[in-house]
Amino acid sequence: MLRASAVIVGVVASTVTLVGRVPVLAAQLGAPPAASASAAPVTSPPTDDVPRHVTVPTTSTTAAPTTTTTAAPTTTTAAAPRATASASPSGPWYEQVGRQALATIHYPIASTGFTVRFSAARAGYLGLTDPDTRTINIYVRPSESVAYVARIIAHELGHAVDVAFNTDARRARWEQLRGISSRPWFGCGGCTDFSAPSGDFAEAFAYWLVRPADYRSTLAAPPSASQLPQLTPLFFR
Repeated sequence: MLRASAVIVGVVASTVTLVGRVPVLAAQLGAPPAASASAAPVTSPPTDDVPRHVTVPTTSTTAAPTTTTTAAPTTTTAAAPRATASASPSGPWYEQVGRQALATIHYPIASTGFTVRFSAARAGYLGLTDPDTRTINIYVRPSESVAYVARIIAHELGHAVDVAFNTDARRARWEQLRGISSRPWFGCGGCTDFSAPSGDFAEAFAYWLVRPADYRSTLAAPPSASQLPQLTPLFFR
């Protein structure tokens, strides 16, 4: 979840929080600087104040990055269907911006069972992923570019993929591939998502999908070109 200070499974001002069965992780992010929209990745896949990231058992939140993302992957990975979305010529401004950003996300979102919804800015949050309702809520701010909103969507979508497809075995495999020592996947309530395996998964997923310039996982570096092919299978059912 994206939120300014907490995560359900999202980003606080980019936070993600899982509520219920998954611990809550929180993190803060600063207001994102103005940025220009960037091109969608040429290859298929494979957070105001400082944003914050939080994660809870049944819902997720993730703190949105404080810098702009330039999507332009240079490595090629297995092609994935493009998200079914198109920019709407009418409707609230935040919906229009959100739809434009969603149109650059090349991933079969429907396969996760989650639906992406856009709303106007919400204090403390940039995005929120709720496992109970299978909803990814993106809170768009006037200062955010299309590319920045796409980066938030990508992180939150990473949490949705995690919730929908990952098992204990798959998560153990992820930690092995990423060189992460065994620890609670969702971390502890109030802990930053970026220092938990679930946050590393969401950040690596976002990196694979839109190549954000402000990679935030503190557990491992961005996936290398040689590591991505090993991680990609874990991004699908």
